[in-house]
Order: sequence, then structure tokens, then C-alpha cells
Amino acid sequence: MLLETVAIWVGRNVPLPGSGRVLTTLYPHHYGAPRFVKGVRRRRDGLLVDVDSRNVIDWNLLFRGEYEPQMGALLRILVPQGGVAIDVGANVGAHTLTLSRAVGSTGCVLAFEPNPITRAALRRNVDLNGFSNIHIYDCALGASTQVLPLRVPRIGTPEYANQGLASLVALETPHEEVRVQVRTLDQIDAEGRFTRLDLVKIDVQGYECHVLEGMRGVLDAYGPALIFEFEDWAWAKAGADIERLNDVIRRSGYELWRIAAGRHAALTRLVEASHLPPHAELLALKSGDSRAAMLRAA
Repeated sequence: MLLETVAIWVGRNVPLPGSGRVLTTLYPHHYGAPRFVKGVRRRRDGLLVDVDSRNVIDWNLLFRGEYEPQMGALLRILVPQGGVAIDVGANVGAHTLTLSRAVGSTGCVLAFEPNPITRAALRRNVDLNGFSNIHIYDCALGASTQVLPLRVPRIGTPEYANQGLASLVALETPHEEVRVQVRTLDQIDAEGRFTRLDLVKIDVQGYECHVLEGMRGVLDAYGPALIFEFEDWAWAKAGADIERLNDVIRRSGYELWRIAAGRHAALTRLVEASHLPPHAELLALKSGDSRAAMLRAA
């Protein structure tokens, strides 16, 4: 327990080169690790999470106190109290919990997670914090209604430590298949599930463009901020590319910003979809959205 306490303190308070290597030597994040932490712990922001340090996301929540800190910082700025946010590919809830606290008791969060393994962990983390403003969906989102195989990392492989690799895309990783329902966000909206929408975060391992194409009506009706990843090879595997992204972005009146790495909410610059690098974390805002100025000042 003392070693764990020291490791957590170092991970959260000593941002020096090499500290991560020391921590992963002490507590490797793979399921063959001889030493690991398992149980309920607190994140840096005080929220409770049920962690297993052999899992990559849990490892970061435990030893760094947060996962993808630049994303968390952005979410807290972009989503107001009383707002509505959607987490597509919610995984164990690292960002879902952040969104829940941001919108407060008068807002709500819709969390979509089709992977049964991570959805169970998501429910556990939601229950631990007593959040009643989170609605969990077991379906995936895409461009049309269908049933597809979700490729889930196979137990006993290195990939199993990162369930975030689960994907509807035929990625070349060892996996098992789970049949899942795919719906569109426009269909969810048509059921009257929300009357406003402030933000949609999408992390679906190459299927992002399909999710965006299935929410054109939502983009026009509510103009939510969009946070998603562009990975050229994964998008190509999914049959998507920059041209398809550009069609969605331009038709709905959005502008793209690159998200800078680091612990703070920072945008690097406005970019054209046609000029994207092979990999980029992106924020899309409607032209004239006042939140762009807020982020520049952050």
C-alpha cells in the first residue's frame, strides 16, 4: 500500500521526463503484470473510479489522476451547467463522469458504449458517484441502422489491456466479435431524447465519420461542439476520408480546430479539412460560436 501511495503521488505531482517509465516498471499496464492495483480509488478531481491498473485507461486515472487531460479541460469549458452532452464511445466513463459534473443535476449526459466489458465498468463508475444525470445506451452510433460485429480485444493478448481498441472497423488486431445494434444520433433525437445539445465527443477507433454522417440533422438543429479524432489509416479502413469529413463539416457550417496536447484546454489553429495531418485531435465549432473565443482565452 505504501508503494502504491508513493507511486500515485509521484505520478500526479512529478511531471519529469522518465517518471512514466518508472511507474510502468513498478506497475505495468498489461494483464500479465506481477504487481497491480485493483479497487475503488479517487481521481485527481475527487471522483470515484473502480480501477484495475493493468488496464491502460485505469492506469492513467490512478497514477496520473486523469485520462487525456486536455480533453477534460476542454469539456469543462465547452459544456455549461444545465447543458446536454453526448459521449460516443464512453468506455469506462473517464470523460462521461467529467461531463456529468460539468452539466450538473439540471443537465444530462448520454453515454453510448456497445462493448459489454467496458459498459459494465462504466455503470459501476456512474453508480459509485451517485450520478443520476447519465443515461447509458448499449448501442453503437453510425450513419445508418444495422447490426454489425464489434471487434473486441481478445483476452490474453496485449491489446486486451486497452478496451478502447474495440471497433466496428476491421482493424488488424486480435479480437473476438460481438454483434451490436448500430443507430444514428438523428434517430435518437427523433425520439425526443433531448431539446438542446451542447457537445458531442466521439472516440470510436476510425468510425468517427460514420457517426458524424448519421447526425446531420442534429448538427443543423443544435450546433453542438464536436470533439473527435482523425486517424487517416483507421478512417481508410472504415471507408472514410478527408473528403467525406469535409462534406459534413462544410455543409453544416462548422470550422475545424486542432487540439494541442498537454494538461490545458488549448487550440493550436484553425485548419481546413483538406490540410489535416495523418493524425489529429479535432474540435469542430459552428462558424461564429462564441466558445472559440473562450478557448483562446483559457
